[in-house]
Amino acid sequence: MKKIILIIPLLIYQTMGCCSSVPVSAAITNSCTISNVGVMDFGNKSPGYVQNWSPFSSSFNVICTLQDTSINFNFDMGLNSDGANRQMKSTTANSFIKYQICPEDSCSEPTNSISVNAGTTILNVPVYAVTLKSAYMKLVGYIYKDLVTKNAKY
Repeated sequence: MKKIILIIPLLIYQTMGCCSSVPVSAAITNSCTISNVGVMDFGNKSPGYVQNWSPFSSSFNVICTLQDTSINFNFDMGLNSDGANRQMKSTTANSFIKYQICPEDSCSEPTNSISVNAGTTILNVPVYAVTLKSAYMKLVGYIYKDLVTKNAKY
């Protein structure tokens, strides 16, 4: 954890014309705040084949107390993982849709982490997701959900 220490002299004037100084300091620890976390939502789909779905995007904001803070966001496998893939699970049946998280919209390289350099201004971090092309299955009218947790290391 990095600290910035600011020392600011504070002058105190006494009524008799003498003055003395008292040191004032503040320690600012390196911290980052994540906000405006978007929902990763494929939206409403007609029953059909998963393979035909387009990638979608979401994002979140990050701001840190120091400039050029390197942050690595690690995504877990979600609540419904089969051990190798993330999966959304039907809320009413034992049915799953496999998906992956990507750092870019082409989703050519799935990832479990995204690294960025953040600073003292808000940085918007995009996240993309796509259903796996091998998930060629015909769906019926269910709602599918998963919950993925991201941890930040800096």
